[in-house]
This record gives sequence, structure tokens and C-alpha cells, in this order.
Amino acid sequence: MSEFVYLYRSEEPLPRGGLARALEALGVGFRLEEESPTEGVVYAGSGFFMPLSSSLMAIRDDLGTTLSFLRSHRDDPLARKLMKEGLAYFPNSAFFLVDVLLREFYYQDFSSLPLLKSEFSGLEREIYLTAIAYLRSGLDAKAAAEAIYVHRNTFSYRLNKFIAATGLDPRDYHNALLIELYEAFGKR
Repeated sequence: MSEFVYLYRSEEPLPRGGLARALEALGVGFRLEEESPTEGVVYAGSGFFMPLSSSLMAIRDDLGTTLSFLRSHRDDPLARKLMKEGLAYFPNSAFFLVDVLLREFYYQDFSSLPLLKSEFSGLEREIYLTAIAYLRSGLDAKAAAEAIYVHRNTFSYRLNKFIAATGLDPRDYHNALLIELYEAFGKR
């Protein structure tokens, strides 16, 4: 199970221990780090998102404030910026990095591009091209290995190296879409 970062913010200060109790009721494992009375980080697996998303209205009613969550592959400047931006687009919602990026790009706001580019900076070209080949082949590792003329084991090694370097597993839809957004906009 992969662990994700869920950045959160509330409009009003949260009651001490209130968010932890509300999240425990979801019945899914998590670790909570409160940074201030209105924001913090939850670390949890992919199985956390759906129960959280479907319970946010009840959590809002229990805690008495609007609360939004952003799921990311890591806690970094891109995630922090998109959390702030996403509050306007998705109040009292759980959302993904790509949800905010797509809105920004739709409105011709490319202010997040430098941070998106930094997600892939320092990555060896062949490692990046391995991930792109995997996406372009419909997540068919054999076809992707053939497309870039490498042995299947070499392909697996490179794909694992990409995942380790970026924290992005292309088999996750939202990660794949983030990679595609970089491919489309980040190389400008």
C-alpha cells in the first residue's frame, strides 16, 4: 500500500482533537500532524480518499467549519501551493493536485509550472522516457519495453527508478495525469 500526503485546511480553528476523532470514525488507518489550529497533514493510503470524501459534509457539521483536503504523492512546494489555490475551487472537498492544475491551466494560469517542472528536474532522460512509454502503451510493460528497445527487466528497473525518484507511480490515474500534464505543459 502506498502512503499519500493529505494536506488540509479549515476556515476556522478546529477543536482540539476534533479532527482526529472525526477521521478515526472513517475506519481507515492514518497518521495526523497538526501544524496549526487550521492546517496540517494526514498520512494515509489510497483507501483513505473515498471514505474521507464522502464524509466531509458530516465532518464539517460536526466540527463547525469548512474543511478541504488535497491528496499528493509528497509534501512539497507544489502541493502546498495547490492546496492554497484549491480552496477557492473546492471548498469542503477532497481533491487531487491534478484537479487544481487543470483548473489553473483552463484559466490560462501557468504559475504552478515552475513547481511542476521541479517534480521532474534532475531525472535522467531515459528514466523519464520509460514512464512516458509505459503510459503511451496503456500500462503494458511488455509493449513499452519493446517500444523503447530495452529488455523487460531493464524496463522494470527503470520504471522502479522513476517511481523512487518522483514518488509518482504511473499506475495511479492521478499520478499518470500529473505526468501527462508535465509532458503537455512542463516542457515549454
